[in-house]
Order: sequence, then structure tokens, then C-alpha cells
Amino acid sequence: MPVYSMNCFQLPAELCSELDRLIANFWSGSTRDKRKLSWVAWKKLITSKDTGGLGFRDFKLSNQALLANHIWKIMKRPDSLVYRLLKARYFEDGFFFSATKGHKPSYGWNSLRFGRDLLATGVQFNIGDGNNTKMGVDPWLPTNPPRPPRLINENDMEKSVKLLIHESSPQWDDMEIQRLIDPRDHYLIHNIYLPSTPTADDYLCSCSKDGQYTVKSGYWQALSLARGDNTPKALLATNPDIAKGIWKLYITPKLKHFLWRIASRAVGVANNLRRRNILVKLVLLSMF
Repeated sequence: MPVYSMNCFQLPAELCSELDRLIANFWSGSTRDKRKLSWVAWKKLITSKDTGGLGFRDFKLSNQALLANHIWKIMKRPDSLVYRLLKARYFEDGFFFSATKGHKPSYGWNSLRFGRDLLATGVQFNIGDGNNTKMGVDPWLPTNPPRPPRLINENDMEKSVKLLIHESSPQWDDMEIQRLIDPRDHYLIHNIYLPSTPTADDYLCSCSKDGQYTVKSGYWQALSLARGDNTPKALLATNPDIAKGIWKLYITPKLKHFLWRIASRAVGVANNLRRRNILVKLVLLSMF
């Protein structure tokens, strides 16, 4: 995979599709001289092994996850030269997530905006002193996905979260919360920890356990967003225990792959369903 290029620039959609096609043809055994039937759709193969797929990476989504990682590193270092250059050029009076395309943007900036679109779906503003977080605009509530609270008065959207914090102590001001915030979101605000020493507002990534963005967590986030209700699911998605059991068997990887093919009806036999039921029983017996 051209990881270095994908980490810096957005690859054309046609190139990503061509790379996906090459991997799919290699898996099915197709060559230039001889084409073979692909028994499993590509959209099923790119799902994780635990959900019945093979864990192949979609190049377009991988590209976006890598660019989002680039954005995350830049955002976490606001004093760096690259951040100050981008801010002076594209969002001098705003923030990274509110930056527009701008006038005559570079290809690199358009690529970063492509990664930013993914990061914006899971980023949460981590409240420190509340100065740099807009109360009704920025996503700072710990929900999935993060969102701003519902306000009683829509004219307060641009106000900073600092108004909800006591001036003398790092605690939430209940009177201000009741005056400005919809009662349905009060408990979410009280679940947010305020640091004992006032610090600048930061970012958290809700798609990872530790709050730090990783390419892996970003890719699976992008994949879940790209898959709609009508997207075909792998055959073993309805039997996740069997899917996990196949890859945990103490046998050679080639045999694991062959068992997965049979369970996924990816082998050209006359009575595929009967053979699959026999395999399911064998896998279950081997797990106990």
C-alpha cells in the first residue's frame, strides 16, 4: 500500500477503485489471461474477520483514515509551524473544524479537509477552562457521536462554555446550567470532569477507548459510516461465534482460510448448504 502518499494526499477515486480491484482479483485468483468467479462480494470481504469478512482494507477509506491521523497530530500541536501556517492561510479567525475551502486552496489543504470530515464525526471537545469551546456549536457532550447541548435560547449558541463554570473554583455552575441548558442535557454536563488546574480546551476522539485517535479506530469508524442499511453483510455475520472460532483454531492459516471459504459458501460445490452445516458442527466441536 502506498502509505506515505496516502498519509499526505487524497488519492483519486479511480485509483483507489483500481487498487481495490487488483486485490479482489488476486484473492479470487484472476489474472489477465484468465478470469475467475469471485464468490464473495468485495463489500463483504472488507469487513472484519469477527463479522465474517477477511479484513481487507478499502483504499479510499484507508486514505481518509490516514489523513485524519495527520489532522489529529496537527491539531494536538497548535504551536507547531504547520498549524500556524494553515491557520494564517485558511482559518485565521476561526478553528480547524470551521475552516472553509478558501480561495485557491492547495491540493494538500483539500486532502486535509477530506481527512477532517472523518475526524469531525468522532471528535469531542475536552473542556478545560471553557474559553475556546462554543456552547451551542462545538460537540463537547460525551455522547455517541459527540454533540453540543440543547439550549433554552438559540441566541446563546456562540457563547463560550466558560459561562457554565464557577469563576472561583473548577466546578460546574448549576444556576447557569439551569438558566442556559435544556434540562435533558444537565446530567451529561455533570458527567464531564473539570481539571483542578485550569487548562486550555483540548480534543478527544470518541471512537477509541483512550480518547486518542488511531488509524485503526478511524478506519473502522469510516467503514461503519460508509455502510448503510442496504449494504450486503457477510454470510457469517449472523454467526459471529463461528467466525471467531475459525480463526482461533490451532491449524495452519491455509486450512483456516479454506474453512472460512466453506462457511461463507465461497467454494463451487453442488450442495454448499449441506457442507456448510457439517463445517459448523465441526468448528463447534473443536471449540469445546
